[in-house]
Amino acid sequence: MKYRKMPTGYGMVQNCVMSMPGVTIQAKAIYALLASYTGSNEFCWPTVETIGNNIELSKPMVVKYLKELEKIGLIKKSKLYPGNNLKRHNKYEVMIVEPPEVKPALLS
Repeated sequence: MKYRKMPTGYGMVQNCVMSMPGVTIQAKAIYALLASYTGSNEFCWPTVETIGNNIELSKPMVVKYLKELEKIGLIKKSKLYPGNNLKRHNKYEVMIVEPPEVKPALLS
């Protein structure tokens, strides 16, 4: 069986994320968009404006939903250029949900 990296412009979103209770549909849309930007890379770095333009949300609303995703742990946000105050871009790492550990049944 052969494997290859996912081409850019595509991303995978787990079903459990899309059906996660308490997460707004807007946050889920941003999560899916960030996953598509990330593709087979470790992170992506779209601007808030780019995200808003792609899903037709204002900058303040994008910031609100990015904070929601960060708070629940679905994304990690950090500076793309740490230590450089002139470049304020963020990078986003899309996190996957680990399945719960299944303990083997005790044999009798």
